[in-house]
Amino acid sequence: MGPVAELLGFPEEEQGTLSSHLEKLGLTPYWPGRNPLGKKSDLFVLRLGTGSLPDRQVKQGIPLILISEPHSSLSRSQLESMGKDLVWYGSWTADTFTLARRIASFTHRLFEKDPPPMGTKPIVLESSRNGKVLRLTRSSAARLGGVPSDFIGRNWLSWIEKGRQQLIRLWLREVMSYKGRGISDCLVRLPDCRWTFWDIWIHPQPRALRVYLADESERKDLGGQLEYALTHDALTGLLNRWELRRQVEKQSKTGDGVLLMIDLDDFKIFNDTRGHDEGDAMLCQIARHLREHFGSQALMARLGGDEFAVFLKGGQMKRAYQSARKLVASLARRRRRNGSALELSLSVGLVKSCQGDSATQVFRTVEAGLRRAKLLGKSRIEVVKDKRVDSPSVRAWWTRGVSQALQAGKFELWIQPVRELKAGKVVLHEALFRLWTPGGLVMADSVVPTVERLGMRIQLSSMVMHRCLELLARDPKLRLSANIGRELLADTNLARDLISTARRANIDPRRLILEVSEEAGLSELRAGRLLAEKLNRSGFSFALDNYGRGTESLREVLEFSVSMIKLDPSLWRSAKKNALGESFVKGMIQLFYDMKIRVVAKGVANRSDLTLIRSLGISYAQGYELGKPRPTQNVLSLKSPVGPILLNHRAKFDATISGQRNSFVERN
Repeated sequence: MGPVAELLGFPEEEQGTLSSHLEKLGLTPYWPGRNPLGKKSDLFVLRLGTGSLPDRQVKQGIPLILISEPHSSLSRSQLESMGKDLVWYGSWTADTFTLARRIASFTHRLFEKDPPPMGTKPIVLESSRNGKVLRLTRSSAARLGGVPSDFIGRNWLSWIEKGRQQLIRLWLREVMSYKGRGISDCLVRLPDCRWTFWDIWIHPQPRALRVYLADESERKDLGGQLEYALTHDALTGLLNRWELRRQVEKQSKTGDGVLLMIDLDDFKIFNDTRGHDEGDAMLCQIARHLREHFGSQALMARLGGDEFAVFLKGGQMKRAYQSARKLVASLARRRRRNGSALELSLSVGLVKSCQGDSATQVFRTVEAGLRRAKLLGKSRIEVVKDKRVDSPSVRAWWTRGVSQALQAGKFELWIQPVRELKAGKVVLHEALFRLWTPGGLVMADSVVPTVERLGMRIQLSSMVMHRCLELLARDPKLRLSANIGRELLADTNLARDLISTARRANIDPRRLILEVSEEAGLSELRAGRLLAEKLNRSGFSFALDNYGRGTESLREVLEFSVSMIKLDPSLWRSAKKNALGESFVKGMIQLFYDMKIRVVAKGVANRSDLTLIRSLGISYAQGYELGKPRPTQNVLSLKSPVGPILLNHRAKFDATISGQRNSFVERN
């Protein structure tokens, strides 16, 4: 069995592959803890700069191999503390096999009495302990660009870059052991002014030093190309996920930063409509836009698919938020200007990375922020402060559960009444989506982010749409509103299906109001104007949901045929703060009434809320004070007037699910 090497400071992504390569090359690697032989390590291999652990956690008196970032230099204090144990100093390479091969090569050389030749025909010279060349063969001199007399008496250390030269001089001042010492990736300028890269191995002789010099210039060029390919995205030229993660880990060791995760809204629809060639062109265009917007100092990466990330060093959250806001607004303006649903918008999650935070936690947190931004309407920014989020294993279990439940049709609609306040009469019901999962019945807020990740948003909207039509077909007096407007405006087939199905089932389209969230709804209405007009002509009307939570202006509301506006509780409750806020809300409500737009107050939770909205002149409201959401009957008979058109989407509950549903309803 070969030498036992304990590896420290390597990120988790490298450990498995590196261990496998080292074992094949004759080493016995293990990670911090008890080694496989139950005895002391033969040597340590320490990687600097990853943030996985403090740079110095090795025992004194055991040989040390140090892996560092390319062209980085050790401080004098680090050199002094590691000098006696440090036997080889090399640069990190993204090619894990190359890194393993070089570690194994120097380890075997370390434990052999006479070091084998380095590479093919290395330059071998003898020098004094201060670096003066004493002997040199003719062939070695020729490879240096001269004859032996050109180099005898010269100090070969003077050709080497200062960072590596400092370490070698420290070694030469000490009494060197018989094992020798090595260093790689030394940038060298030879006496004939040629630049090259050397790998150096210094081996003590009775009265001198034998120095092996391997010219690695060609390997360095190829290695640089390979390293670029392994750390950058081939399509956009940005960093890839793994390299950005490593850079974030490195930065978190020395200071703060801000990580932005960016996702293109509805990119799947763009790809399916325009084709993958135009999709790739759009990704490259977004990458160029990010470079121009954030500048050369930011670290930018394509994480995969339509997800990008930007890391800003320094941790200035306010500046990062303002920059992200400008980015989102610039694409939203282009989307409005062109009036096309196929123009993309961006959703952004944003989190501060503090010194000492792990990259895993930072990425997990910003992903949660991005999911929330998508849930709340897209084309927005969500800042996350709490870094306590579910682990990947929990999210994976939840994603599988949601996917299986959705595909099995284990969902139902609950309805909540909207009342006219003067007489207390129910004027319509809002249809609310609920899904049965292995954990029980869950609401839309918990499900929609997972549906977004699964790419099943259109499918979900189709199922909700057909379930609403089923209910309307069964009860001729029922009127419903449902939040499925955004998908209808982005998908021509879904809109056409809604119109044709309503006609075949002989359902009056005025009985179904399509809600669009105000947070991204108006931009969707503007971008999908043609589909919105077609739906209007067919008799369907639109409601603007959560008005007051987003950022749209009143002028933009006037551009569209909106029959109803649902006020977010944060808007009408602001009237309690001062007289100015009350006057503003009252004036806005009166304007909507003059435009013949019905105004509904959402979230009326108690009697004080009810008193407030009445004082503001609001005539319609919904909330727990006026009626809680209740389940509807989900299974239709085969004699339903809509026939097989709707039965394809009806629920299929088994006995277990039915029992869970009934017990849940009884408890609530």
